[in-house]
Amino acid sequence: MHISSPILAAKSPFFYKLFSNGMRESEQRHVTLRIRASEEATLMDLLNFMYSNTLSTTTPTAVLDVLMAADKFEVASCMRYCNRLLRNLPMTCESALLYLGIFLLLF
Repeated sequence: MHISSPILAAKSPFFYKLFSNGMRESEQRHVTLRIRASEEATLMDLLNFMYSNTLSTTTPTAVLDVLMAADKFEVASCMRYCNRLLRNLPMTCESALLYLGIFLLLF
C-alpha cells in the first residue's frame, strides 16, 4: 500500500519520529511495517481514518480494535473519535465488560 509519510507524520507522533529522526526508515523511500495478519483490517481502518477522519467500521469490537491500534501508533484524533463512537453505541453487559477490559489495558 502506498501512503504519504507527511500525512502519517502529521497525524501521529509515532510516525513523525519514525520518518524524521535519522532512523534508517527516515532515509528510505519505502518502509515496511510488520504486523500480524489479524491486525491488517484494523490497521487499514486506522490508515483510512488518518486520511479521511472517518471510520467505516461500526461494531464495538472493531472500533475497540481501532482504538487499540490508534493508541499503539499514537493517533490521538482517532482515539477521541473511537471514544465518541463507543459512548454512543448501545451498552450491553457484554460490551461493558469488553470496554472495561480494554480500558484496564490502556490505563
